[in-house]
Amino acid sequence: MRLYVRILSLGIWLTLILTTALLSYRYGDALDMNLIRSWSEDHLILAVLVFLAISSIRGLLLIPRTPLLLTSIAIFPAHLAYTVNIVSVLCSTMMVYFIVSRFDVASMMKLDQNQKFLKIQGVLRRRGLPIIAGWSFIPLVQTDLIVYAAAVLRIRLSLCLTGVLAGEGILNAIYVYGANAVLKQTLP
Repeated sequence: MRLYVRILSLGIWLTLILTTALLSYRYGDALDMNLIRSWSEDHLILAVLVFLAISSIRGLLLIPRTPLLLTSIAIFPAHLAYTVNIVSVLCSTMMVYFIVSRFDVASMMKLDQNQKFLKIQGVLRRRGLPIIAGWSFIPLVQTDLIVYAAAVLRIRLSLCLTGVLAGEGILNAIYVYGANAVLKQTLP
């Protein structure tokens, strides 16, 4: 990839991070959960699409997903919250994988000639599914990091998606349906 394309990509990435930080700082107090819940009930399809977009893009910026997951539990019915979160995890995984693959970090850093890199790559290729699924299942751990690693190590996308789906599917089910059960017990 040419140098100017890499510089342009890095510039776009940094611009997204700065814009997100500035908007969050400037309008953070204006976000009221009751207002968001009311709006999402009135505009369900648009709310789902906005949530999917935000939740999918956040993986590129390494923003933790847990606050968005908890927000979805508060504003969507349980089955919809689960579905939207799983779809956004898969979208985020594919976006992160393709963008990291596009930068070809392994070649840029000459990792393909490093013995440790090749050993780790071999282990992930042989036992990648349980490693990726296990990593994705651990609460409060960035699943995007294992996706970045899988893309750099050139692990198949299908293996990466399957592992992420297995781990995040179970974890999201626990979060969404567990929180829903607790909320039903505590709220009138």
